[in-house]
Amino acid sequence: MVRFFLLALLAAPSALSALELKSSDGARREFTFDGRVWRTSAFVDPAGKVLPVASEEFQVRTMDDREWTVDDYRSAGEPEQGQGTLVFRYVWPDGVKRPADAPSRVTVRFESSQVIRKAVELEFSGDATVDRLEVERFTTVEVASRGGRGEPVFVGDRWFFGLEHPAGHSRHTDGNTPKPDAHRYEMVGNYSYVDLEGRDAEAKPRPGLLRLFHFPGFARKEGERRVIRSQRAIAGVVAAGEPVERGFLRYLDAVKKQRFDLILMDIHMPVMDGYEATQRLREIGSRTPIVAMTANAMPGDRERCLAVGMDGFLAKPVATQELADVLTQWLPREARETAFGETISGFPASAVMAHAVFDKASTLERFEGDEELLCEVAATAVPDMRDIIVRIAAAIQSGQREDTRREAHSLKGAASTVGADALRAAALALEARAGLPHAPLVPDDAVLLQQGLQQFTAEFARAYPGVLAA
Repeated sequence: MVRFFLLALLAAPSALSALELKSSDGARREFTFDGRVWRTSAFVDPAGKVLPVASEEFQVRTMDDREWTVDDYRSAGEPEQGQGTLVFRYVWPDGVKRPADAPSRVTVRFESSQVIRKAVELEFSGDATVDRLEVERFTTVEVASRGGRGEPVFVGDRWFFGLEHPAGHSRHTDGNTPKPDAHRYEMVGNYSYVDLEGRDAEAKPRPGLLRLFHFPGFARKEGERRVIRSQRAIAGVVAAGEPVERGFLRYLDAVKKQRFDLILMDIHMPVMDGYEATQRLREIGSRTPIVAMTANAMPGDRERCLAVGMDGFLAKPVATQELADVLTQWLPREARETAFGETISGFPASAVMAHAVFDKASTLERFEGDEELLCEVAATAVPDMRDIIVRIAAAIQSGQREDTRREAHSLKGAASTVGADALRAAALALEARAGLPHAPLVPDDAVLLQQGLQQFTAEFARAYPGVLAA
């Protein structure tokens, strides 16, 4: 196969059919143009050994199980290259009707460092919700291992692939290996059990399929656009003769030198427990907020955690609401956007996806099965919630933090009453942030609350047609 360096892009861009991006470790990611789209075709290690792949580049899956990959799109313009970067853009093909909730444009950006990083941006023409976003999706004949929640996939004896996000997921071998929470870490580590309800499963498993994915939720409004940005995927290679696990740890060692906004500290870690780890961090001058997480919490554990320099305490299994409270309190807004991917009112996607838009079962239980009463209450509550959101928007616009906090508290209570669980969680996040003097409040907060209410009313209307006024 003829290979072109990125510099060739400057010479004859219209004639290009192949490109590559090289990491500082000497690994290369190769791309080919098939006449319709650019896609990854191979990974090449520093010694020149090729790992060929058949890539669909990304997959977008909606709540009603529709799916789109790069094969549904066409490349838009020439690839854009910079110093250690390569960007491909894709649009829906002319003459083909695009489903309303399919992305109108997809941008895939690659960056070169010790590893090659990849990020996907989805742009929509209107409000949108994505259930699952696969940042990496390809098949290979090489044997793969490991994988899971927050875990890398090892391919052959040289390559590792993963998401730079602890709540991301990875599958390999047939696209469905390992099963959710198959590793002990996933059951006892810093992230408590989350029932994925089969939303992680590949509907059409096939030999050699590798997938890296997460659950992003709502698109964010940016001017006239609605955008979802993925977590970053990485592709890395180990040094000659180095075990693949050790090469991955070398990558982690480089990552851990970065600054973090929050540390979730497992108390019962091997070798060094969370108490000692916290003391050492404080001794070297780290002021990063540390929140303890422990199973089988005993009386006095909270006090001991605070005494050694921790800032908060969570007992496992962690309730999503409690985790959301901690993230809202300690993470600055920009960190929530880049590290978690905000959905509504500053909530991380992983937290919002754990909340039902309409928790019908639990709500009916509170109403002792009286559906007629539930409908009567909802018919009154929904207009009230619309009015509250209008007042929240006005309070934010005029910079009234206390009014914002008070109205968000009212919205939280109303949403909880009728089972609008995701909206309740969003209102809780805004209430907490409004109570922090330096936490920013922006008009988008109210817009996203409105989107959450629209999601609830649509879901409620499907369950009880004709109850809610338009």
